[in-house]
Amino acid sequence: MKRRASTQTTTTSGSSSPRSTRTRKTGRRWQRRCRAISADEREGGRRLGQLPREAGLFLERIAQAKQEPKARTDAYEEAKAPYTKCIELDENYADCYHHLGHVYLWTDDEQKALQFFTDAIAHDPDAVRYYPPLAELYINLFMEDVAMKVLQEGKSRAKPSTNDKREARGMFYIHIMLADLLQRNGDYPTAAAGAPSLPRRSTWGRTPRRT
Repeated sequence: MKRRASTQTTTTSGSSSPRSTRTRKTGRRWQRRCRAISADEREGGRRLGQLPREAGLFLERIAQAKQEPKARTDAYEEAKAPYTKCIELDENYADCYHHLGHVYLWTDDEQKALQFFTDAIAHDPDAVRYYPPLAELYINLFMEDVAMKVLQEGKSRAKPSTNDKREARGMFYIHIMLADLLQRNGDYPTAAAGAPSLPRRSTWGRTPRRT
């Protein structure tokens, strides 16, 4: 069977490639699917909660590919609805709070980001990966004492060994950020003793450090 040829588009400024057009259409289909979830389906709990979560992740990937700042912000705005729907379906689904915090951070609503990052930890306090984004946001808001407490709490929750790469990466950033804060306070011996041997490379937040 012949494959239908993709529609050709112009390459002038502001136009979209066939691939990006298909990506947007897929994202819209996910949004329609999330809105169509009936009251009976709510009984599925977390299994259904994963549907809007995946839609949100897909829209976030679209937003990350945008080059123009306003287009990127608008794309992140679209990702709010699926994550909000995810929370409506399962109010204990910590990952949706976490991703919604990132979306609000990218749309310059730091207070909402703080709220949802905090809610993610409240719903799953043993998930170490949720602590660094909240701590980094507090650092960027010049609340380093609060950030230190968040990181220390995350460190105390860490398991001795884990096969979860997300948790291992979260623990790595906790050590890095703790060492950085200790160095700022002049506690170099403690910072050197607790820091990993790899260089610092934070990828959690997007809020620039204010000077």
